Amino acid sequence: MSELLEMSERENIFFQAKLAHRAERYDEMISKMNKVVHCASAAAYDLTIEEREMLYIAYKCAVDSRRASIRVVEATEQDCKKTDNHEEEDRMENLQLMSEYKLKIERELVTFCKEIIGIIDESLIINSSSAEAKAFYLKIKADFFRYMADSNCSVARKAHDAYQKAYIFASSELHPTNPRRLGVASDLSLFYYNNMRSPQKAYIIAKETYDEAHRNIRDIPNNASYKDSTAIMQLLRDNITRWSDEIGSVESPK
Repeated sequence: MSELLEMSERENIFFQAKLAHRAERYDEMISKMNKVVHCASAAAYDLTIEEREMLYIAYKCAVDSRRASIRVVEATEQDCKKTDNHEEEDRMENLQLMSEYKLKIERELVTFCKEIIGIIDESLIINSSSAEAKAFYLKIKADFFRYMADSNCSVARKAHDAYQKAYIFASSELHPTNPRRLGVASDLSLFYYNNMRSPQKAYIIAKETYDEAHRNIRDIPNNASYKDSTAIMQLLRDNITRWSDEIGSVESPK
């Protein structure tokens, strides 16, 4: 009976989280999803696929709004540096205020990122019910390290190591055409290109992933995963072509 009550409570909280999502109240959504995680962890259960996605969406939306705010403040800073409409003393004071405000937003971003990484390490990976679930958790852990690395270069190594761990796990445990495996490889290749400034490494990972998936393309089940897999394969193919031109490779995807 108690187990049924716990499940009913979890479903009610999850409904509230979905409602918060529709209302675009992401901080509340995070609070509700953390309660869902607590209910699942207390019973040593994994999250459902829908719950996993909603947890990721909650934190990603909260972080994305802070990233957008940081870009606005940075653009305002640049405008302030260019303008001559204020006395130098006023301009320096405004720049200091903007710098402090940006730091406040960055701290909020880091708090959310560390929070979801902690949840993944302490609860979700331990109770993951499948290789695909574990690959998902490892991938989003890497994603949130990357979000921190965007404003703090010292975190880039942690993001790199997290993506590598997700990539190695997905490559060994999931089929070459599995959309989760393809997504991990795509994110790792983009991380090499955008953050590590290594188009050669990005190209190699994308090319190897695409070629192996292409060789096994007939094994993709004709269901929802087919659309996801082929979409990511197309993204990989586009990046291979673009990066091939950039690094002067003569190879091109099939």
